[in-house]
Amino acid sequence: MTLPLFPPPVPRTRRRRRNPPPGTVLRVRVGRRTVWLTGPDVQRLLDDAGVTRRQWDHLTSTWAIPVAALDGLLAYAEDTQRRAVTVEAVDR
Repeated sequence: MTLPLFPPPVPRTRRRRRNPPPGTVLRVRVGRRTVWLTGPDVQRLLDDAGVTRRQWDHLTSTWAIPVAALDGLLAYAEDTQRRAVTVEAVDR
C-alpha cells in the first residue's frame, strides 16, 4: 500500500462577507492636511495607536489629526481592533 505524497485538495468555499457589528464603524474624512474621525471610542483608538497630535474640532464634533498619522492609525484600527473603516475625501 502506498501513501499519497500530498493530502487531497480541500474544496474551496466562498466566504461570506459579514456586516460589521454595530458600533465598530470608523468614518474617516480626509482633507488636504487634516483628517477628521467619527465613530465610537475614537479617543481610545488614538491613545492605543500612539497618535499624540490631535485636536477636538468643536465645529464638527470630531477628532482631527494630521494626514501623516493616518496610515498607521488605519492599519491599527483595521488589523488590531477589527473595525470597519470608511474613507471619504473632502474639500475644505
